[in-house]
Amino acid sequence: RAVQQLAFLSAEHEVTLLSHVDGAEPAAARAAVLALGVRVDTVPLSPMGSWARAWLGLLAREPSQVAFYRSSHMRELVARHVHEGNYDAIWVQLFRVAQSLDGVEHPAKVLFLADSIALNLGRAQAFEPWWKRPVIAWESRRVAACEVAATKSFREAWVVSPVDRDDLQSRGVPHARLVPHGVDEA
Repeated sequence: RAVQQLAFLSAEHEVTLLSHVDGAEPAAARAAVLALGVRVDTVPLSPMGSWARAWLGLLAREPSQVAFYRSSHMRELVARHVHEGNYDAIWVQLFRVAQSLDGVEHPAKVLFLADSIALNLGRAQAFEPWWKRPVIAWESRRVAACEVAATKSFREAWVVSPVDRDDLQSRGVPHARLVPHGVDEA
């Protein structure tokens, strides 16, 4: 989905991708994105450090998946790009990395949530083994609060289905917008 979105945007716009990398990316991935005309700037993300933050995050209010991606280096990279660049819009994919823009002001910041992760976790809980359910319930509650909090500094929050939009709006996200899309599998 992300590559399709980059291809669509880069067809008519200058696009810069800021991304974490952990060394497990396919060898041709960077070249494929560059071939779209997208500028790429990355920050290494240590899998060991990320998992340690995620596990320690179980004891905090922040969702483990947000702790997993927390990176002062990414925060600095984003701040530098926004300060030095002349970006018409900033588009962030998924709430778990929205914290990379804490304190970054821009009139056209969009958070692409795709769907309500809290809703997905709540639905999945019934299908998990009994011993996983309390952890999933805990993560779901933290994600629900974080999804709402993350959207507050963005102009819009985009989702792909009316069910997800309605869920987010019922939890206090007034600027959740429906932006349905599909992926060209060819």
